[in-house]
Amino acid sequence: MLCGILTSFFYAVYGIISKKVTQKGYHFLTITFYGTLFSGMTMLPFSNIHSLSSMIVSGQRTTFFILIIHALVSSVLPYALYSLSMRYMEAGKASILASSEPAAAMLFGAVLYAETPGILSICGLCFTIGAVILLNYERN
Repeated sequence: MLCGILTSFFYAVYGIISKKVTQKGYHFLTITFYGTLFSGMTMLPFSNIHSLSSMIVSGQRTTFFILIIHALVSSVLPYALYSLSMRYMEAGKASILASSEPAAAMLFGAVLYAETPGILSICGLCFTIGAVILLNYERN
């Protein structure tokens, strides 16, 4: 429960700081680099460095390379694009649009892995899509 609360808090802080730093003229890759660096340093005490180093030494470089690609695609790229979006929209709008990620994950799970979504998942999908539509609706 505490990890979930802290995750929400730090995600909000990342959005706010990204917006402020982007307005000061910093490049989105600089923001992503420092965000990744500090999150990596924070996670370092919880990682198994011995296992990673033995993977490289023992010749499992392909597996290590796949781990690096996975980290870049699933962590660095989304945050880079999120930081880039701060240049063009409000932090609140970007956060709401980014919250559509679980809905996309549900759809990909249904299409790619033949997972059957439950009624709550479908309701969440409808609410998320509705929120994105309302967010983009311009008042006259």
